[in-house]
Amino acid sequence: MAEIVHDIAPGAALAFHTASNRLADLAQGVIDLSNAGSDIIVDDIFYWGEPFFQNSVVAQSIIGFNLPEATEATIKVNDVTGRLLKVIEGEFAKGYNQITLNSGDLGAKGVLSYTVETAEYTATKKMIVVE
Repeated sequence: MAEIVHDIAPGAALAFHTASNRLADLAQGVIDLSNAGSDIIVDDIFYWGEPFFQNSVVAQSIIGFNLPEATEATIKVNDVTGRLLKVIEGEFAKGYNQITLNSGDLGAKGVLSYTVETAEYTATKKMIVVE
């Protein structure tokens, strides 16, 4: 998989994490890579006896963001047509924060955008949800 990513984005920094033999190891690897600064995470792992797609811990996306101060924030997820799929509102701490989305709760696949909004800050990024 790293070779494919390198061919597509030759200047990108690559990172690796083993998935061992359990779904929980794969999920922890995604969290570890995200915490280490990875912003695109792909895998080519499957486990014998597990269905190819399931709504489990590996069907989750982590959205991480930094805030300059503790504040209220709203995270909105939209599909490519602009349809609002999910809204999360809350109080978030100064510094790094993350939320976890379950792909089954979004009701959409493909390229989605998410926006993090505070009174002083707005950022929109894209993510890809695959089955």
